[in-house]
Amino acid sequence: MNQIDTWRSVTKRFEIGKEKGYLTVMLKNNVPIRILLDIAKQGSETSGFARMWAQTFSKALNHGVPLDELIEDAIGVNFDPSGWSDMGFAKSIVDYVAKYLKAKFGKTE
Repeated sequence: MNQIDTWRSVTKRFEIGKEKGYLTVMLKNNVPIRILLDIAKQGSETSGFARMWAQTFSKALNHGVPLDELIEDAIGVNFDPSGWSDMGFAKSIVDYVAKYLKAKFGKTE
């Protein structure tokens, strides 16, 4: 008999400046294994970039790159759109996602 994995997920609506979107974090044993980014402006360069970055981030997680290492590499990445968010000032969507993941799933030091 095949065993089917069931994953929990957390979906977070976000707004960075005037850019709106959704971040979904898929979890296995309460550890992120995949992220999805859905940006309101479908078909835009921002939307395409966000989706590809999320896929690459997810593949890195699945190939054993530690979450905290990926987070530290992404925090501070600076490009538009940027602006105020519920996580403080976000220098980019990448910066926002990294700050959110660190706050919710990162190691406590």
